[in-house]
Amino acid sequence: MRNAEAGFALFEAIVAVAIVAAMVLPAHAIIAHAIFSASRAERQSHTANLQLNALEVLRTVNPMQDPDGRIDMGETRLAWHARPLTEPRQAVAYPRGLAPFQVGLYETRADIVDAGDRVIHSFSLRQVGYSRQSSGVPSPRSP
Repeated sequence: MRNAEAGFALFEAIVAVAIVAAMVLPAHAIIAHAIFSASRAERQSHTANLQLNALEVLRTVNPMQDPDGRIDMGETRLAWHARPLTEPRQAVAYPRGLAPFQVGLYETRADIVDAGDRVIHSFSLRQVGYSRQSSGVPSPRSP
């Protein structure tokens, strides 16, 4: 009688392990998916922060004076190339007439590059470029 009870206890243990394994497997899949999603969200957040930093740097760049350039941003580097979309023209200062500036519209292509020269993110934006004219600004015409 003891051998039959001992065998039954072994069978119960095997069934219990199978039940626990059946419950743990879906939990493992859920946890693995959550870790993958968190990792992807962290990468996207990091890329968005790099892009915001690059935009802040590019706000200080005058594409008419610096059409090409690169700046180190810590672990990454920002490289840009600007091409004119319009011919430079004389700026107007309302209500006084012409301003002592030439202005033009530029499209700036920017690449955020890591230490291994791998492009992390690329984007383009339109910027106004300007150049101060030393003198010779024509006076406004009189009516």
